[in-house]
Amino acid sequence: MQATHSLKPGIEPALELIERVMRDGRPLADECPLVFREEFEGRVLQLADGERVHATLAILPRTLVTVRGPVRVAMIGSVCTDPASRERGLATQLLAAAEKAAADMGCMATLLWSDEPAFYVRRGYRTIGTEVDIALPKNLIGRLPVTQARAYRSADAAALHELYQQHPVRCERTLEEMQALLECPGMELVVAERDGVPVAYAARGRGEDLTHYIHEWAGSADEVLGLMRHLAESWYQSAASHENNLMTLSPDQPLDVTQRLCDLGFPSARGFLGLAKLLDARGARNLLASAAGQDGKTLATLTPRDLLDCLFPPKSESQTALEASRWLGCEPEALPCFGFTWGLDSI
Repeated sequence: MQATHSLKPGIEPALELIERVMRDGRPLADECPLVFREEFEGRVLQLADGERVHATLAILPRTLVTVRGPVRVAMIGSVCTDPASRERGLATQLLAAAEKAAADMGCMATLLWSDEPAFYVRRGYRTIGTEVDIALPKNLIGRLPVTQARAYRSADAAALHELYQQHPVRCERTLEEMQALLECPGMELVVAERDGVPVAYAARGRGEDLTHYIHEWAGSADEVLGLMRHLAESWYQSAASHENNLMTLSPDQPLDVTQRLCDLGFPSARGFLGLAKLLDARGARNLLASAAGQDGKTLATLTPRDLLDCLFPPKSESQTALEASRWLGCEPEALPCFGFTWGLDSI
């Protein structure tokens, strides 16, 4: 029997709008438990007239664990306006409200993903960060090792949480958050174990998103690669695979799994992590100054755009960071945070 969970009070009209406009009526709440469930800190902002919701969005404060220390951000998602209420600037109003809420929660920046980036770019957002996308073509998966895989069980949550926390870049998650995310529908989640103890896991798909991506993995490199082979073999037996190669998502960091995939000849490319807007320029300057061994006042001339370029250089390439490192007297690699969000973190 599947457990039921309480939704945040008063969000049903907003959730109905999102599901009707963006999902053709298909349910969303179980795919984003940290936003919609009562016990977690996500919020749903809405513009309403009586009981009618005209526009809504979701906001989720998170702490990024980066190579320069923790960075508090707010993720924004499910930005939705009723078709009958469009062309009134409601999404812009909501976005501004979300940015104020994020600043009030101590967030340095807002972070989002969008298939229509132009709307956000006009409102001060820019591409930031890096992810490494590695293709697992059907003709190459025989290069991966074989490992025994089984489906995830709820009793695995604590062990998988410990494995996840070994990643040097990630979002902080409590065990309760991790357990809720591991139960997201539409996900193929497999585990490898030794002597009855999970030593690796890998996940493909999540609801209607990330269908052809292994978007999260952790643990022993041999077993992770074997789980990737298992998921790839399963993927290429499905009808959905006819249009897409299976892909993996990874941070732009020297991780054993990523390096071994590249060494085995799997094609890779760098992509952007997402779109962001800086909310706390002073905090960003202080973080960069600390990395460079300088006083924050030395970075006073850097604009919010420059600060984002230094902290989260798009595709790990930033002329701004290179120039800033020269006059700060440090190596360019000393400035970036190299933050990353795994697939289960998206909203």
